[in-house]
Amino acid sequence: MRRLDGGTVRLLDGALVFWVVLWLVVGTWSGCLIWQLTALSASTVESGRSLAVAADALTNLGSVPVVGDASKDFGRRIGATAAQVVDAGQQADRSIRGLAVLIGLAVALGPSAPVLVFYLPARLRLRRGHGPGESK
Repeated sequence: MRRLDGGTVRLLDGALVFWVVLWLVVGTWSGCLIWQLTALSASTVESGRSLAVAADALTNLGSVPVVGDASKDFGRRIGATAAQVVDAGQQADRSIRGLAVLIGLAVALGPSAPVLVFYLPARLRLRRGHGPGESK
């Protein structure tokens, strides 16, 4: 098998370092962009909490003689919906954060892993042995 000269090996090393760093940056960026979607889930949670305040106000109106039990029942139903909205927002937040980490790692490591698994051991063997182009 033909041995590579030192310049070619350095060029390959540089290209592979660029490849790995590029995908680490793209993976990190992807994960951060997805993580920012948690603002949507935080908004959902905040909306649910605001809805719960409105539900409490309606429930409290149930003690007013003119308004009666209709307001109280309506407030309870809105309160149950508000709790569901808050729970859904919190679950979405957890899911988005997990997805951000998973996608960030997959994008960062997926394209780089084969390079590191196959090229790196060969390069280390070459470095331990004789330099490029040298005979034993």
